[in-house]
Amino acid sequence: MNASLLAPAPDREDIGVPSPRVGLVRNGIGLTAANLGTFVLINAMGSVLLPTVIADSAGESGKESWYGVVTSAAAVVALFVSMATGILSDRTRSRLGRRAPWVLGGALGVAGAMTVLGLATGPWSILVVWCLVQACVAALQAALGPVIAERVPLHRRGLLSAVSALVTSSAAIGAGFLGAMYVHHPASGFLVLAAFVLTGAVLFVVVAPDHPGRGAAAAATAAREPGPSVWRGLLTVFQVPNLRWTWLGRFLVTLAYQLIQTRMLYLLQDRFGLGLDDAATAVATITASAGLFTVVGLVVSGPLSDRFGRRPFVYFGGVGCAVGFALAVFTGTQGQFTIAWAVVSLSFGAFMGVDAALAADVLPDVQDAARDLSLINTANTLPQTFAPVLGSVLLGAAGGAYTVLLVIAVVASFLAVPVTARLKGVR
Repeated sequence: MNASLLAPAPDREDIGVPSPRVGLVRNGIGLTAANLGTFVLINAMGSVLLPTVIADSAGESGKESWYGVVTSAAAVVALFVSMATGILSDRTRSRLGRRAPWVLGGALGVAGAMTVLGLATGPWSILVVWCLVQACVAALQAALGPVIAERVPLHRRGLLSAVSALVTSSAAIGAGFLGAMYVHHPASGFLVLAAFVLTGAVLFVVVAPDHPGRGAAAAATAAREPGPSVWRGLLTVFQVPNLRWTWLGRFLVTLAYQLIQTRMLYLLQDRFGLGLDDAATAVATITASAGLFTVVGLVVSGPLSDRFGRRPFVYFGGVGCAVGFALAVFTGTQGQFTIAWAVVSLSFGAFMGVDAALAADVLPDVQDAARDLSLINTANTLPQTFAPVLGSVLLGAAGGAYTVLLVIAVVASFLAVPVTARLKGVR
């Protein structure tokens, strides 16, 4: 294996160089638009609309098991599509650059699949179409992933990472209300969400275009490499210590968050005896109020990490999430749960505010940014795969006690701290 892969990420200003066609502001606006559209869809579907249509088609007795099957199968598909897109976009040659064709293609695929999803009636048809939706989302996100590393200087990555994560949390706030609005008319909601994704992708390509020469040159270099070495790179990057520990820290915190977030509708119904309408409204309210704390975590951690380093905010995020989940174990009212989730959200915001910047900082070679970041991003995708299945297994073993999921979330969040401490050459 190339020895340079094992070295700490170099602390250089020229690893991320803004696109010669646009500056930091336009790159930020383009990323914001594309990420907003995508994460509005992900959050509205994950928190309200997908559980609703699954419950309608599978019935109350089968909703938990089918939800686990549908989301896990889709996440597995997304995992492989994300890695494949990372490799292929690094090697793409086009007048739009390396990333834009995949962003636009993914958005068009999402729009078509969401339209078909509105016609699906049974659990199996929902499973197939949702896998297609997640595949297209994965392709779009894999193409967006390298933008910070490729276009943003080292000393500004924390800022843009915070902006990107802020968009994610803002999407979660609005998506909760959007999902509740269409809970009785999900097919119409699917079309609205598809429009969000398409609009964001088009704005990214128009406002923050890549330089075609850069994409063509990099793709030409990649095309001269033997094909197997590219695929082998997906395995060898796990041998790079900094990439490995960055991946594991992200995986642990994301798994903890996904265990609870993806089942919040069911959790609120079970713990507080809420009906569907009340539970959907509660999800929207809790998500919105907690989102304000997420914003605080993002606004503070991202820019300050450019000055004081990434580690302190990652540590705060891991410990804070553990504390919030622990508080949720002892909640007896919806108000108490809202406070506990606010603590989780503040801490998760601090973590996510530096997460993209940290991933960009540890890249061994920016020319393979999409490949390496696609692998790191599986730390987001795999929890989506395992969280529903793990949740179903744990709930079945515990007789439906959601406390078990909260305790697992406490442990996973806290373990992210010693894992991140093992990074070398990163402040």
